Amino acid sequence: MKKREFWEYRDKDSFTSGELLGLKAVENRALYIRIAAYAAIGAARNTDLEVLFGLMVHPYGLIARAAVIRLVRMLGASAFKQMFERMKGGVLETKAASFAESLRDAEIEHYNVANMW
Repeated sequence: MKKREFWEYRDKDSFTSGELLGLKAVENRALYIRIAAYAAIGAARNTDLEVLFGLMVHPYGLIARAAVIRLVRMLGASAFKQMFERMKGGVLETKAASFAESLRDAEIEHYNVANMW
């Protein structure tokens, strides 16, 4: 997760060799990123909140969604305030869209909205 390629979705040729994940089969990139992210999210504890806050704006929307839901499960309603505080500084439009969609899913889960239908 420390490699830049994990955090940015762009052409492999736009990274330096030190920023690449080091995969031999490039077609496995998306799968590798998802597995690593989901493992980190599932194993996260209160000492790993910074990792989750970073993942909440990951360009892969399902990763961002899982991180936001994990934050809400760990911190309860206070997670919403902490997430908004971190977003105040501004982020790229693509990351903001990913975060907004993830936040909607976390609210549905936290407030048990899905059971209202």
